[in-house]
Amino acid sequence: MASLFDKLRTFTLSSLHALMDKAIDLNSVEAVKQHVRDLEEALATMRGALATATGNEAGIKSRLASTQAKIDTTTSNIEILLSDEDLGNDKFADKLGASLVDLEAEARDQRIELGAASAELSSLEEAQERLEAKVSEMQGNLRRLASLERAAQAKERAAQSLRAASEALGAGEGSSVDSVEARLRARAGTADATFSQAMGELDGAGGAEAAVRSSQGASRVAQIRARLAAQKAAAQE
Repeated sequence: MASLFDKLRTFTLSSLHALMDKAIDLNSVEAVKQHVRDLEEALATMRGALATATGNEAGIKSRLASTQAKIDTTTSNIEILLSDEDLGNDKFADKLGASLVDLEAEARDQRIELGAASAELSSLEEAQERLEAKVSEMQGNLRRLASLERAAQAKERAAQSLRAASEALGAGEGSSVDSVEARLRARAGTADATFSQAMGELDGAGGAEAAVRSSQGASRVAQIRARLAAQKAAAQE
């Protein structure tokens, strides 16, 4: 059991050190995500190993306590046998003494085993603390990178919108404005022609009226001339 546990410990700790020393591209969100997943899996394994180590230490303590209780009981029984007045009981004390020697040897071995288990548990607890700190650090890096990535994507979308707006505005200036200007120029030309035509018609109407008045004036003058000539002829008669 101890050998198997030692192998598990060696594998767990060596894998942990390799994982924590792994070079990570902090410019790649996906690489950091994968590393965080690996660390979290290692942390789960570490907690399992720590639980096993804790149980192992508790088991050794329980066995040591049981052995120590047997030592105390055996010692007490020897003392009882040796303190009575019956020397015939001493042979039983000798047998208990042999058992006491075995129990004390067993207790020594268990104390050594407990020391190793406690040291093992301490190293695993330290490794777990380091791993938890590393997981927290990388999770923080992941959140920071994810935030930067979202900000970059937002800027890219804004840039695309601005480019689209710029293209739309440019297209309007190149076609719509020119088209409107052309239409306005055409309307202005038509208006000029219409105005000139109207002025010509107005001038024509005025000339005709002047001609009529001029003709009427000439006729009136002829009438007056004829009347004057008639009066002069009458006066001569």
